[in-house]
Amino acid sequence: MSNVAPCEIMCMTAKAFGLLPLTFRGQFLGNWKSCHRPKPLRARQVAVYLILRHTQATNAEIAGLFGHSLNNAKMRTKEQADLIADEIKTNDALAVIVDGIEEEIDALHDERADKGTLPVATKKRSRFAEVA
Repeated sequence: MSNVAPCEIMCMTAKAFGLLPLTFRGQFLGNWKSCHRPKPLRARQVAVYLILRHTQATNAEIAGLFGHSLNNAKMRTKEQADLIADEIKTNDALAVIVDGIEEEIDALHDERADKGTLPVATKKRSRFAEVA
């Protein structure tokens, strides 16, 4: 598993699609299985796929990260990941984007492994830490 935090993967994915991470939160109108789905929704599905692939985040944690309720979180995250995994096999443009994000994840992982550092999201903060 990678030492890259789910929120970092979300930010990398947003950047690759030319979006802000905040656009991943909330609901979009329309059928999300449609081939004409909105760009933010496609990016969000790719982020879910990559988070499941590279982290040990639970389905509930992933759902919370994207602003979903916890109802059926397991089904939705697995469904989205399977959908993108199948689409990567047939959509070369999407495969190139996903490969680029995975290279960025691997580079950050290797950099942290060399330095022995943890992602910001996993560092434990002291109750008495100074606030700057």
